[in-house]
Amino acid sequence: MLKILLNFQISVNAIDQVYNSKNDKNCEFRALAIAIRGNEENWSLIKLAMNGHLNKHMEVYKKWLGYNTNLLKQILESWVLLCSSSFWFLLSDCIQLAANTFSVSIAIFDKNNEKCAMFFY
Repeated sequence: MLKILLNFQISVNAIDQVYNSKNDKNCEFRALAIAIRGNEENWSLIKLAMNGHLNKHMEVYKKWLGYNTNLLKQILESWVLLCSSSFWFLLSDCIQLAANTFSVSIAIFDKNNEKCAMFFY
């Protein structure tokens, strides 16, 4: 079951770490790699796992959630380090897919730590 909770406040004290990944247009995948695999250089493994999960559950993402699965596939199958903006991380779609792929809850914050979105698997 997929759950999305928007604007849920999480205390700053609950944040384990803040990490500034390489800025090569795969930075969101690098951030997930740090959180899930402990090394930002594993960003390609994150994409590979997410693509596998998407392939297995294509109907859920396409028909139930209304995601543009063709675009998601293009993003997840792009291995270019300095990719064009058309292959950048789709914030809500990619985060939800990552939460489901790795069976983790993910919170994202704005840079002022005033707004948060939570994604649950």
